Amino acid sequence: MSVEDINRLPHLAPVRFVKEVLVAGEVDSASIVEFEEEPTLAAIVEAAAQNVIFITSLYRDFDGGVLTAMKKVRLFKPLEKGSYKVES
Repeated sequence: MSVEDINRLPHLAPVRFVKEVLVAGEVDSASIVEFEEEPTLAAIVEAAAQNVIFITSLYRDFDGGVLTAMKKVRLFKPLEKGSYKVES
């Protein structure tokens, strides 16, 4: 993905968590997100919401993103600062 694609996010540091877009698909997306500190639940939800904007079907007519629900969230261990893959 290009920097242009990532710049679709209106967020700036330290709230912009997406560092790289891996998939910008019709109905799915995947991004690498990075947390500078141990992430809170709010930061995890925000990172997921930022990833949603790269589902290309959302921005045909609407230049924004909407996260309406999160399900099948799996934490295999406590999160620490660092990089993670988020899929929507």
